[in-house]
Amino acid sequence: VVALAAAGMVGLGAATLVPSVAMAADAPPKMSAKIIAPLKIVQEQTTAKNYDAAYAALKDAQAVEPKTPYESYMVDELGWYVLLQKQQLPASAEALERAVNSGFIAPADVTPRLKPLSQIYYQVQNYPKAIEYGNKYLAQVPGDATIAVLVAQSYYLQKDFANARATSEKYTTG
Repeated sequence: VVALAAAGMVGLGAATLVPSVAMAADAPPKMSAKIIAPLKIVQEQTTAKNYDAAYAALKDAQAVEPKTPYESYMVDELGWYVLLQKQQLPASAEALERAVNSGFIAPADVTPRLKPLSQIYYQVQNYPKAIEYGNKYLAQVPGDATIAVLVAQSYYLQKDFANARATSEKYTTG
């Protein structure tokens, strides 16, 4: 968020999981003007729910080369939600996964991103990834029945009945 503020960008809000940086506030990574401009448009158009314009600006940001690791992270962090809205689910999951694994997200902000990541992977029938990220999420939020069912179903759909049953039993209250 500090880096976005430094770049003159406005936050997207909690619904889109505002980017955060796991580093000191006094030393945000620098971004080049050629990447800031399209990312600002992505953010503004996403906030306005104009996903076609946000997607066009995202393509511009993706085309900027070379990018620093932080700039690549920002493209993924701002882009995954746009891709989700444009129903480009595999690309959305890949971008969110890269953002989650980038090291730029504060540890406390990783867990909330694991839920949509597991859900998107489930939707695209990538059950191993749905299980991986669903289990990571459940390790932090064991009471989330929605994700527990998603993980159990993912095991079941892979014909891993033992883990489907174990997951169901572990997270079932009663």
